[in-house]
Amino acid sequence: MCVHACLWCALVTLIGPARAQVLQYGDRAPDEMQTVGDPGLLTLFDAGAEGRWLNAIEVYASSGGGDGFELYVVDLDGQLLRRVTLPSVVLANPQDGWCRLPIPPMVVPREFGIGLIGQSGDTVYLGLARQEVGFALRDLGWPRGGGALSVGVYRNAESHSYRWSPGTPGEGLWDRDWMVRAYVSDTADGDPDATDLVVLSSGEAFFDRVLSAEGDPLEVRTASHGALPREEIASLHLQAISYPSATTVVVELANGRRVEGALESMTEEGITVRQGERLTTLALGDVERIEFPTIAAVPIGPQVAPQVSETRRAWSPEQVTGPPDTPEGGDRSTAWASRTPDDQDEWLLLAYETAVDIAEVRVWETYNPGAIGKVTAVLADDTEVTLWEGEDPTVRTPGEFVVQTQEAVTAQRIKLYVDSPDHPGWNEIDAVELVGKDGTRQWAVAVGASSSYADR
Repeated sequence: MCVHACLWCALVTLIGPARAQVLQYGDRAPDEMQTVGDPGLLTLFDAGAEGRWLNAIEVYASSGGGDGFELYVVDLDGQLLRRVTLPSVVLANPQDGWCRLPIPPMVVPREFGIGLIGQSGDTVYLGLARQEVGFALRDLGWPRGGGALSVGVYRNAESHSYRWSPGTPGEGLWDRDWMVRAYVSDTADGDPDATDLVVLSSGEAFFDRVLSAEGDPLEVRTASHGALPREEIASLHLQAISYPSATTVVVELANGRRVEGALESMTEEGITVRQGERLTTLALGDVERIEFPTIAAVPIGPQVAPQVSETRRAWSPEQVTGPPDTPEGGDRSTAWASRTPDDQDEWLLLAYETAVDIAEVRVWETYNPGAIGKVTAVLADDTEVTLWEGEDPTVRTPGEFVVQTQEAVTAQRIKLYVDSPDHPGWNEIDAVELVGKDGTRQWAVAVGASSSYADR
């Protein structure tokens, strides 16, 4: 699918010496507004070069309220680069109809797509700009070559916008483009490692890293925006991007009680902590201090955003977090399985709490073993170093496949490549342990995958 910009349909505006650009289709008011749910929308862009930074996204939109929506950034093959969960309040204060969606800066390939999926209970209205009339043939499918050749009456022989859901071919729009703007530059504008969404009472929203919450009156301390008084914060959404599990916190109350659990949210109603299946909401007036344990940040590169879930879905990537819990070999829902058994090569990207000088990578295979073809370490700059490549000797399940390396490689992300088409059936993986040359051993805290049976 060619997405090179034409003069009318892709308005490109230079902003400054860093070659910052605004990419969009059309520069006028929308011809109509349509609701976006699931399926949602997708618009394709050309950044002009590989490895540029996507610093901001704007949409011509409004919301009827509800649970919010999910923002996706994908490559032209439909592979997920990042997923961000956003509340509907970020659409509440448009400027001339345009709403800026908060995202941390991220590196994108030259050609990429921006998708938006409405969550249940939310109504999102997005503008459509109609192209001038022309006559051409076009392929309605996406990713590339996925649809039937059709005759359309519209300009420029290509539409750049689709009705779309993750993991499915998109249905192309004939003569319209979603009104989406992408701000790209040669440099990052902000903190690429920010994972926490802060929404202020003024309506401003941004990503940062929350460091602590303490003081009287209570202040939330952040890495980039400093100390924020609690009364200025409308809501706080921790880990809106990265980890599959919530941050563990200890809340100290004025009466001396300490509540430890997973921090779900911080809103005007109070602080909500999950303890097992129980949710406890603590009034802000009763809180003396919130302790955030010190955790080494797990950088999420442009290859994947780990799939976020409060519970472990059957056969999902989050099944690979933590130690093995599949005691018997076979098709077990406590391990990860790809969406289809043999349709494509698959991969798992695993993040760990601490970067180490790698000694071993130990993989627990639980069904149709022997499919791993390559193991790499993903460095902080997102380059990959091959630790092993060859024929996986594992034949029994559960079976442990051990990769040892004498190379000096320090990383906190590991990527497994699974040669699924040449190893029939679902090739299921339960856990992956990272062993450092200093003797430390750790299990993955976040996992992303090329596909998942949980998403069928």
